[in-house]
Amino acid sequence: MAGGDYHVAKRWAVEKGLGFGQLPLFKDPDIQTAWSKWVDMKVLEQQVATARGGTWKEWTAVWSAYFRPLLAKAMVGQASVDETMKAGAAKWEEYRAAMGQN
Repeated sequence: MAGGDYHVAKRWAVEKGLGFGQLPLFKDPDIQTAWSKWVDMKVLEQQVATARGGTWKEWTAVWSAYFRPLLAKAMVGQASVDETMKAGAAKWEEYRAAMGQN
């Protein structure tokens, strides 16, 4: 999975669309070709470049159990992205208010 050429991570990304943590793979032409069929690679690269860790909270697992079914509906077109994100954000804020600001 690691160690220079990232052969396994690259193969899984190209063949199955599996995500990866090896940032150099974003520049790989095979991955760019494969993923460009379903994602805007420039936007994804920008999101990865500006992403930051540290969002784990005590209630993240509870929120995630709520949000995953919403996300699944959005992915199959049963809900809009806007509806899904607003519902997820509202629930996050609800849990934060109930369980603390940490």
